Amino acid sequence: MSDYSPKHPFIVVDQNQCRKQQSVDDLIRRCYQQELGLLLPDTAIYEFSKGTKAYNTWRHSLELICKEPGLVFAGRSIGKMMNEEVATGTALNDVIDQEVTPRLRQLLTELKTGDDSRINKSLAEVVKFIDDEKDLREQHDVNKSIVDSLTEHWKSSLSDDDLKKLRQPDRETFVRILSQLETARIVFEAAKADGCSDEIATSLTVGPSVYGHVVLGLAALSLDWLAQGGLDGAKADKITNDFHDLDYICTATFCTDLVTDDRRANRVYSAMIDALERRWAKWKTLAEAEEGQSGS
Repeated sequence: MSDYSPKHPFIVVDQNQCRKQQSVDDLIRRCYQQELGLLLPDTAIYEFSKGTKAYNTWRHSLELICKEPGLVFAGRSIGKMMNEEVATGTALNDVIDQEVTPRLRQLLTELKTGDDSRINKSLAEVVKFIDDEKDLREQHDVNKSIVDSLTEHWKSSLSDDDLKKLRQPDRETFVRILSQLETARIVFEAAKADGCSDEIATSLTVGPSVYGHVVLGLAALSLDWLAQGGLDGAKADKITNDFHDLDYICTATFCTDLVTDDRRANRVYSAMIDALERRWAKWKTLAEAEEGQSGS
């Protein structure tokens, strides 16, 4: 078992899975067999709510998982956790929203009995902030420019051999690049740009931290786009969907698993898990070597 990051006993569920009978049945069965819970990140609630038929989406998304309200947990906002880490200098890894979870379970319990009035009450609350959330989350051009900038970074910094292997695509090359200590510097520099001291930036980089995982996730996302042929012709709103997926991915790096049908999300999640473990082993080796030198 890894000593890098605690794996909380939750399966992070892509909101699309909630509307698939077989998927929900399999998830509930797995939860009972492995003593796990189902975690819906706050991004899932946002995605339930942003369309023109929000009520139907909420109802259709929750009517299957409402069979087992006690298994369902609400996730904390990844963005707010990042901001808190930068403000306090303390890394966070508790991804469960202790305030929202009981309210979500109450909604599910009532829906299970046929009472959907709480969905309407919840939607009335969501309406108050959904436009602000859309402005924050749907910045298509900004999101694409971030990925484009990181993709150009990879093009200029990777060797021709690595670029060739990456485009085959070769997963081992993907993971190796992500796990390099030079890649970790992307996190450090981002934290410094956000006003962190060297000490805090180092702490968030070494991790485990939500901030570190999100920035590494952006690096992985851009690397995957490069491996799959680049951004030429890519629609900006597709990149924004990838950013939504990144919330699921980063939440899942602190949990047991991620369940999604999105191929890019699965690739990035899997690569990040392996890369974080490898990088942690490298840091431990360096720390042990430095301790040995100081003690000699």
